[in-house]
Amino acid sequence: MSIPHIAILGGGPAGVGAAFQLRRLDRARVTLLEQQQVVGGNAGSFSWRDQPLDHGSHRLHPSCDSVILSDIRTILGRSLLDRPRHGRIRLRDRWIHFPLKSLDLLRRVDLGFGIGITGDILKKTITTGAPSRNSFADVLRASLGETICREFYFPYARKIWGGGRD
Repeated sequence: MSIPHIAILGGGPAGVGAAFQLRRLDRARVTLLEQQQVVGGNAGSFSWRDQPLDHGSHRLHPSCDSVILSDIRTILGRSLLDRPRHGRIRLRDRWIHFPLKSLDLLRRVDLGFGIGITGDILKKTITTGAPSRNSFADVLRASLGETICREFYFPYARKIWGGGRD
């Protein structure tokens, strides 16, 4: 049985990843078509006046699956840079470390928000059974808690992606 020949349009992370997996698993012959001179899409970089600049923000989330991270390291080699993240966000008129850190969050937020977070943590520890995972919002509530979702994550997502409901 011969393997199919697949054309992949776009050399961004998804296209390169698909081509890599299809070839690695010997599932298809692959032609990757990219309109630019280099692959990378929005996760790529370019030079301006001898200064490397990014097309967009492209970071791997700390919880990236180790198999996926290994594949990315195989593809990018030394081009993949590890950088510490020292971000801050404005939450309820106070600066908070981002990504969120439990102790920093509890230390810097107002009492009402802290009580809400503490309640969410307690609820998570005493709740039995699998939480509802019918939507991405359900997954976020199960992992972050209702307070952080309502006060931070959902408004942030609406700001970035527009309307919608939680």
